[in-house]
Amino acid sequence: MRHLPSARRFRPLLAGLAFLAYAAAIIWVWQQDGQKSTWRAEQDASLQVAAAYLFYGKPFGSIDGGLWDFYLKHWAQPADLFLANASDRKIPSGETIPTAMEDNALGHAYFATAALFLFGPHASSLVFGFAALLGLSALMFLLRFPDDRILAIAVLFSALTLMLLRAEWPINQGPIGGIRLFVIAGILPALHIILELVDSGRHSAKSSRYALLVGQFALLLSVIAIRGSAMYFVGAVAFAAILSVWVRRRDPSRRRVVVAKVAFLIMLGVVGHFAGRLLTPDAYLDAGLSDTYWHRAFIGLGEHPDWPFGDLAARMDCRPGSLHPGVTDGNGHCAYLAATKKGAEAGVQYGRQYETALRQAFLQVATDYPEKVLETYLIYKPLAMWDTLLGGTKFELSLRTLPITAAVAVQLAILIAMIRLPAGERSELRAICAAFAIIATFSLAPQLFAWSSSWTSMDLICYLYVGILLIPALVLRGRVHTPIQGA
Repeated sequence: MRHLPSARRFRPLLAGLAFLAYAAAIIWVWQQDGQKSTWRAEQDASLQVAAAYLFYGKPFGSIDGGLWDFYLKHWAQPADLFLANASDRKIPSGETIPTAMEDNALGHAYFATAALFLFGPHASSLVFGFAALLGLSALMFLLRFPDDRILAIAVLFSALTLMLLRAEWPINQGPIGGIRLFVIAGILPALHIILELVDSGRHSAKSSRYALLVGQFALLLSVIAIRGSAMYFVGAVAFAAILSVWVRRRDPSRRRVVVAKVAFLIMLGVVGHFAGRLLTPDAYLDAGLSDTYWHRAFIGLGEHPDWPFGDLAARMDCRPGSLHPGVTDGNGHCAYLAATKKGAEAGVQYGRQYETALRQAFLQVATDYPEKVLETYLIYKPLAMWDTLLGGTKFELSLRTLPITAAVAVQLAILIAMIRLPAGERSELRAICAAFAIIATFSLAPQLFAWSSSWTSMDLICYLYVGILLIPALVLRGRVHTPIQGA
């Protein structure tokens, strides 16, 4: 039994090394390719808010007209050009525009503002900030689960490091630390919460566990505020909660522990909702700016090869523009313009009136072309997801990616070492597999509701790699040892 204390010491150490290997890999990727990124989704949204607040003294949430004009002239340039000129105040100030021009600006703007303040006015600060959040989440996981469940950290960071070997990384649309990749930061908090719910029946609750649960839940809410499609994590947690209560339906004492945890999470959710409203500037509340679900649903119909259906382009009059084949924001703008021409209430782009018009447009299309819409959801969107996953398996193995290949080798060595360590009283690998499976299943919802692409499906590709790693891990765990009593 002498090796058991060593196992307890080595698990956190190996998990920490897994995080450091990933952090070093993303910093290397940034140095090689990231500096060329335009951060397109961030430059016209969250970075505008952060720069206006930090460097021009504008109210948080608003943007500076001069900064906006500069971006319109230099949108194809790396984001560091914008940040360097803004931080030195070389861009003449303009009028104060009360809200950003994009729907997803505010949540990421809080993160971007903090990152630029802490690490300096450089796009790399977003990478460092993203790594810091992942590290904080990993630390809370380690403090709560110092046993075999630490394997989840090794599996996740191995998968994330493997992702960096992809042949075509969308550095402009999905940079590390950007809005679209931020959903990755919600995986570990969701795993923590689900494993906590599953574990609730084994031991009495401790205040430290509740404190760590609060921290992970706060991180998860922050991720959802930044990337609305991450809402599926809530569905995964809710499903795990219901399942955990049902499994303990004949054990009142253990069921009460689970119910107490669920009630605590619901309370945290209510508090988080009202805190989010308090942190939202009045201009955003007045305009109804939030995540544009119906905009995404409508333009997602462009996955169908026959889009726009029938005579829809002629009936949806938005001249001088028109509906176009494929998935493009312009189709949503067209539907909104057509609605206002017919008397719909006008408002801020991506605001409350915009979403109302897009919801009506989507429902109208579904009513007029039900077969085409069903084909979109049952055939073409799943095919798009399949193509995205296939594209995610194409690796670039060359001298240029040698450091990433080395990081992957380190991650796999860590994972194998952790699998070979004594599992303790019981192996937790099956529980880890179940938690990942629940999260991955719910991650399909936003892909079906909107659309799938290499930069909107980072989490989906991550779960593919997780699955690829977990299958041999299960086989290896079953062969190398059996659970040891008393660990």
